[in-house]
Amino acid sequence: MTGGQQPLALSWRDGGHFHDYYPGHSNADAVALLRQALGEGDCSICLHGPEGSGRTHLCLAAADAAGDAGYYLSLRRPRVEALALLEQQGAVPLLCLDDAHRLLGDRDSEKVLFDVHNRVRDGGGTLLYTQRGDVADNDFALADLRSRWRGAIQIHLRALSDQELAKGWSERAKLRGLQPDPAVISWLLTHRRRNFSDWMDTLERLDRAALAAGRRLTLPFVRGLLKGPTPGAEG
Repeated sequence: MTGGQQPLALSWRDGGHFHDYYPGHSNADAVALLRQALGEGDCSICLHGPEGSGRTHLCLAAADAAGDAGYYLSLRRPRVEALALLEQQGAVPLLCLDDAHRLLGDRDSEKVLFDVHNRVRDGGGTLLYTQRGDVADNDFALADLRSRWRGAIQIHLRALSDQELAKGWSERAKLRGLQPDPAVISWLLTHRRRNFSDWMDTLERLDRAALAAGRRLTLPFVRGLLKGPTPGAEG
């Protein structure tokens, strides 16, 4: 690697696909169940798990795998905007609603979600919800929506173990042509949040910095970069 190269403006967040989701052992069965349910269709699915478990990645992957039949909508946006988009949503073969839990607890918002659910399901379509945490912890304002939500196929994602996190991250690093020192992974396990999403954000940053500086991912380089300001950061 030579110094002064300009990193390409590409990001792992440009899209989600099943082939580049790392399930580890913890989530292999969950991904298999999700793909089976999507393949059979004509159902509702609730994909739930902790932050960083890959809910958004898999929600995008589901829509991507369905091609023109798949529609993805993130509800991680202002409530008024989210409700306006949902009210305009018609019946489709597959509707993937990411972070749908954000609208729970408000009767008017839940009524909009309930109506969308019925439009899609009455048309023979499949509805995929993702939510943070456990379904049993949801505070529903509308009994009818609670019934639909809990009656969906429930798929639980788990946080990866330290071993899975390290293995998955190392594999992603090697795909980029990076060879991180083992000490780097040990340091990350004690200094970064333990979820794959955050670790991939870290890899994105390290990849760009290493390419621009012409450096390997050694512990001094990584520790200096992550403890200091982001070189060339925008905003």
